[in-house]
Amino acid sequence: MTWLRRWLAPLLLPVLALAQVDLGDVLPGAASVRVAVIGDFGYSGSNGGFDKVAAAVKAAHASTPFDLGLTVGDNFYPSGVRTGDDTQWTRFWKPTYGALGIRFYPSLGNHDYQGDAAYQVTYSAKDPSWRMPARYYTFAAGPARFYALDTDEGKKRFFPKPWSDTQRDWLAAQFKAHAGVKWKIVYGHHPMYSDGHHGPEERLQRKLLPLLTAHGAHLMVAGHEHDLQHHLVNGIHYLIAGGGGKNVRKVSAKTPNTKFAEGRHGFLEIVAGPTKLEFRFRGTDGKVLHEGARP
Repeated sequence: MTWLRRWLAPLLLPVLALAQVDLGDVLPGAASVRVAVIGDFGYSGSNGGFDKVAAAVKAAHASTPFDLGLTVGDNFYPSGVRTGDDTQWTRFWKPTYGALGIRFYPSLGNHDYQGDAAYQVTYSAKDPSWRMPARYYTFAAGPARFYALDTDEGKKRFFPKPWSDTQRDWLAAQFKAHAGVKWKIVYGHHPMYSDGHHGPEERLQRKLLPLLTAHGAHLMVAGHEHDLQHHLVNGIHYLIAGGGGKNVRKVSAKTPNTKFAEGRHGFLEIVAGPTKLEFRFRGTDGKVLHEGARP
């Protein structure tokens, strides 16, 4: 029946995307929110850093607790998960991030689509630490509104097509519905700007970038590149947190918009407060590698 699941998954995902796309306020009454972000993490091959990054996140959480977590895709290598009981869950999720006692709000990456991505959505019903109601969705926490995107949409099909107008229009409607929110944080797998192996995602620059600019987004967080990066373009901070476990790659020559870029393992910390939006990249030793803020 594996072949049947693989054929049905692309048909089920659009239905799941419509099931519930706004989770509302997940931390009612919170004045600020501290967030852990991991990407490209579920990997245990040569030169991998999963265990060290997971230990660093755990230590940071023990010192100053995180309120919630995000993933920016490629949650499981090399081919996502194939069932709700896949052994990847017990290797890379339950005993580590799933045991922190907080909820993570994941997004999908290209390696997740090589498995049955629908099972990452439906796994939300089995594990309270994994909260992914749809391929793309939104929620509020503290003074911030988060928008989880499916940037891989349209790439892994028999006839590849661009990021859909449907998702673009959904995001535009969500921006308008929550226009008064203090901080707007968008996240997904593919980066808008990058000095890494894959480079910038031009199809997102054509469709997504105008939305971020028009509606005053503050952060866009991505993965895909197996490194850590920070770019500042027209007042929007573009962060890449792809050092969660997969073997890292060297970054290319830095552009004028590059504030930080290193091919190393680590994770991202975001603190959204009432007057300031802060972010810090931390290495496997927990030390701050780079930080910035949006007043």
